[in-house]
Amino acid sequence: MGCALPRLPMYWRAGTKLGLICNIMSRDRFLTLRNALHVVEGDSAPDSEKGNVLWKVQPMIDKVKDTCNKLERVPGFYSIDEQMIPFTGRCKLRQVVKNKPRPVGLKNFVMTTSEGLMLDFAIYEGAKTMFGESNLGLGPSVILSLAKSIPPGSCVYHDRYFTTVPLIEEMEKLNLHSTGTIMQNRIPDRATIKFKKILQCVVESVNSLFVNLQY
Repeated sequence: MGCALPRLPMYWRAGTKLGLICNIMSRDRFLTLRNALHVVEGDSAPDSEKGNVLWKVQPMIDKVKDTCNKLERVPGFYSIDEQMIPFTGRCKLRQVVKNKPRPVGLKNFVMTTSEGLMLDFAIYEGAKTMFGESNLGLGPSVILSLAKSIPPGSCVYHDRYFTTVPLIEEMEKLNLHSTGTIMQNRIPDRATIKFKKILQCVVESVNSLFVNLQY
């Protein structure tokens, strides 16, 4: 809808309505058209789309991706994370991910700029989803796939779902800085790392710094 509001009725609600939309079409008419929207003709997938669960909306997905690919990419800060596309209808890809603001829908991996502008995305299609460098695992393969268009020298941020030591090493080869939290069980020789002792040293160093600043 362009100007993103948290709730669809807000585009027609007094105080938040958007004239470009509400002056052209009523809310009920828009909802009726949305519910009856068909992107492709026919009820069976063509031979070229066999095995693609999303074939009915694939032209729309391709159009959005093509538009995203035209956006400028400059060396800077980027973020890759997963989000949920809200959907409660019937679909093999529908998932329920707890702790998400909208837990029911399709899982989508998204790359954005530091300002939140979406530059690329990849919808998760289950265990058969292929992102290229799958030998490193699903999380790292998502990062490597979406980061292909990021200019060298940029910094990519992600969370512990994606972070592994091999991923960071692979990103370094691409001249990309990879930053993210990491789970302890993904650190090699983790039994030799005393995190409590390291944390204690950091706390002591910070306390010592404040003491020196006071004098």
